[in-house]
Parts: sequence; C-alpha cells; structure tokens
Amino acid sequence: MSLKIEYLPVDELVPYAKNARKHSGAQIEQVVASIQEFGFTNPVLIDENNILIAGHGRTQAAKIAGLSEIPVIRLSGLSEPQRKALRIADNQIPLNASWDMDLLMEEVQDLNLAEFDLELMGFDENMLETLLDADDEDPDLDDSAGKSNTGTDVKYLSIGKEKVPISEEEEARLINELKKYITKYGTNFGFATTLIKGV
Repeated sequence: MSLKIEYLPVDELVPYAKNARKHSGAQIEQVVASIQEFGFTNPVLIDENNILIAGHGRTQAAKIAGLSEIPVIRLSGLSEPQRKALRIADNQIPLNASWDMDLLMEEVQDLNLAEFDLELMGFDENMLETLLDADDEDPDLDDSAGKSNTGTDVKYLSIGKEKVPISEEEEARLINELKKYITKYGTNFGFATTLIKGV
C-alpha cells in the first residue's frame, strides 16, 4: 500500500454510496465551527478514484465552510475488503476510548477561565455542566431537606417535583455509576435510561 498527501478540490471528492456513518446537521455545524477556528487539520482518506474512505462529515463541513480544496491522503493498493473495513474501523475504534474525567475537568475548567468557546469541543450542554461543576458532583442532591426520625441529616434526590430520600451510601454509589457512565460514553445523556432499565 502506498500513501500520498495532496490537496484536491472539494468537488472532486466522491462520497462512498454505502457509507454507514451518519452525521446530523448539528454535528456538521460543530465540524464547520471547528474548521473555522482551527483550520482543516485532519486530512480525509480517499482511494485511487477519489472515492472517500474516511472523512465524509469533514468533506461536507468543508463545503459549508467555503473551502475550495482540502488536504487528502490517497491510499493506493488496498483491496475492496480492506477499504470497507477501514471505513468502519476509522469510525468505530475512536468510540472505544474513554476519558480520564478528573483530567478532562481540569482542562475544560482551564479553558473556561481563559474564556475560550467551550462549544467548539463538541460536548453537549449537559456534559459541559458536569465538567464545569467540579465542586458539586450531583447538583440534584438537596442537602437542605432536613433530618430523619433519628435526627440524622437526610439528602434528597430531586426528580421533577418529587424529592426522594437518599443515604450517603446510595449517593456515593449513584455518583460512582454516573462517573463510570460518562467515562464509557463521554456524556451523561442517557444515564437515567440506564438506571430505569436496571430497576
């Protein structure tokens, strides 16, 4: 297999007809914003016939951003099964990584102090709130609810209008499960569904 880096007009790049990776409009907008802030930093992969192997979303975003040409890496000599597998692997393998949440929080908070636009990182609003909320690991826990019949302090988990009593052990387990979920998926979106399924 040979590898060659070059610049090609965006209009000469051919989308793969059976590309299984889907990009929402919102995600493409995030890529456009990233290109406008940082430039086109990640070349797309193409075959000998200019058919995209990886980078469909980046190519679409480049057109919206008004770029006339972008960097590409031309991969020659791959078999058709190799091209198919690479298209899938290029998208799937990064999903198998996870975050060190403590370090990620530090980095995001540093960027926030520098007044950098945090939306450029691609996290949803809920995830950003979690990353910026270092001192309050679960904002829905109400410490001011009162005392139990034995006189001990009681915390409550707020769910809509309901306040559910929660022990320190339950709180610790809940926070631990939330951290594991965020580490695995990179977001807290869907965590409640996981809890419900476990009931």
